[in-house]
Amino acid sequence: MAAVPDSLLFIGALLVALADQPSGPQPLRLGDIATVLPEADLVELVRVSGCGKATPWLVIGARGQAADVQFVEVFCAADAESAPVRRGGLAWVIRRVAPAGGWGAWALQSTHRYAQVVQTGRKFNDINGPRDPHRPIRIQGTVADEDVARIVGFLRVSPSRVVGTDRERVEGSWPVTRLTAQPEGTITAVVSKDNWESQEIMLRRTADGWEVFVVRYWIA
Repeated sequence: MAAVPDSLLFIGALLVALADQPSGPQPLRLGDIATVLPEADLVELVRVSGCGKATPWLVIGARGQAADVQFVEVFCAADAESAPVRRGGLAWVIRRVAPAGGWGAWALQSTHRYAQVVQTGRKFNDINGPRDPHRPIRIQGTVADEDVARIVGFLRVSPSRVVGTDRERVEGSWPVTRLTAQPEGTITAVVSKDNWESQEIMLRRTADGWEVFVVRYWIA
């Protein structure tokens, strides 16, 4: 049998290497879990997320309290935009340590919607870390684009709930991670310092915009 030329061996090795590389644009990865995931895990996350043609642009996975669980947020490409707000699908994906040891398979835990308010001078995809206030926000219920933008802007200036001499201040430097529309027309907002410390803020509409009427701290 004739020897295979070195040039052909090199081309074959190159094609195999290229086949192993992920195709298309890769999502931004943030958090101590997401940033170290092998490419095979990233491919599986994208598949399990169900984003389909709305290719994920952001994956956030930070370590929590349970060492035997890994939780990742997968943000699908935006499917609606009306400046300064864009929206898209969000998948929560989880895996646990298998009984035999090692990590089990990634599984879809739940799906949600997100909204993101672009800051002046920045682009939507400009996210510096999992706690960047510019990160997208999980939306529960119906919250109009105008309300999302006004509430986020309001919370970023660290408003306070004032009752007599008692003052409870919102941590405006913490990112807004959730907005929930309540049946009576109020909005519950959550701002999070990390996976352990958060504030829950109850907001109600006024003639001038929004006001804070409840502030609660969460420490896990």
